[in-house]
Amino acid sequence: MLTHYGIITNLLQMSAFEGFANDSCGQTVAAAIPFSHSYGILIGHLGVLRAEQHIVFPRFDMQLTLGSVATHQVNRLYLVPPILAVLAANPFLMEPFDLSSVSSVVTGAAALDPTVAGRLKLLQPRWEFLHAWGLTETSIVVTLTSMHDVWYGSSGSLLPGCLLRLVDANGKDVENYDESGEVYYKAPNMFLGYLGDQESTDKAFDDNGWLRTGDMGAIQVSPNGLEHLFIRDRIKDMIKVKGMQVIPADVETVLMTHSAVADVAVIGVPDELAGERAMAFVVRSASVMTDLSADDLQESINDHVESKLHETHWLGDRIELVSEIPKSQSGKILKKLLRAQVASV
Repeated sequence: MLTHYGIITNLLQMSAFEGFANDSCGQTVAAAIPFSHSYGILIGHLGVLRAEQHIVFPRFDMQLTLGSVATHQVNRLYLVPPILAVLAANPFLMEPFDLSSVSSVVTGAAALDPTVAGRLKLLQPRWEFLHAWGLTETSIVVTLTSMHDVWYGSSGSLLPGCLLRLVDANGKDVENYDESGEVYYKAPNMFLGYLGDQESTDKAFDDNGWLRTGDMGAIQVSPNGLEHLFIRDRIKDMIKVKGMQVIPADVETVLMTHSAVADVAVIGVPDELAGERAMAFVVRSASVMTDLSADDLQESINDHVESKLHETHWLGDRIELVSEIPKSQSGKILKKLLRAQVASV
């Protein structure tokens, strides 16, 4: 249950972070996102607060979205990562359009692969890629990238008026940079609870009113001296190998640097000796190393992973080549479907 107060508070937090008087006020923005999603709800109201010209679409259409940039001289695009991944993999889609008016692209709802951002930056040097992180329960955004401190892979810096702490598996606060813990959050804009589900509501908060987000994160300091939150993974998706915690996103990040990997998802599967092991679902590139057999590609992928990660992260024969990775409308990988697929075999 969200409140008007919570949404309005978050609008003010975001505007204070970016600055009421900066170039974002009065600009033209286009949002290729569903307004039934919390991300869309926030962006729609943000446009009103900032007196922006807001271009909306009846449904997502790549050509219509890109065409609107030139027609309306759009300054900022609000997109979800899957759209950016398509553009990075198929740059010809952008060639017919003048996209030079765009100065920033804001993503949210799911993680943006740093390699995707890097590829697009080469294709569109004027674009700055800003990432927002939050939950529906936080109404909505907790961290946001500053135009003056862009760091690919980061979820940005904490908005004003928000409190954040990291808690380790023993319930102790994480005190050092680059050490992981569950993200706990407290602010005036938190949700009231889950409608008709007091038990889940009670579990969401600790005894001191901090919201347990269920996300594993770490704080790092940028070269400019600002603290950034890096979301590592969902706690429920963590893999325990020989008693050691393996973060699926760490394996996914390395896999995405293999030239023949177009998309990937990693889950944990039972293992008699180690308890669990990482398993990768891989979409192979349509244009790189296409002459390799499936077995040779898997061997190449294993060599790549084993040269960069500890043995607890290795894949062995647990690489499944698939045509696509199941994702939600906002781009989140639906790992529960992958786990169900493995369990049914």
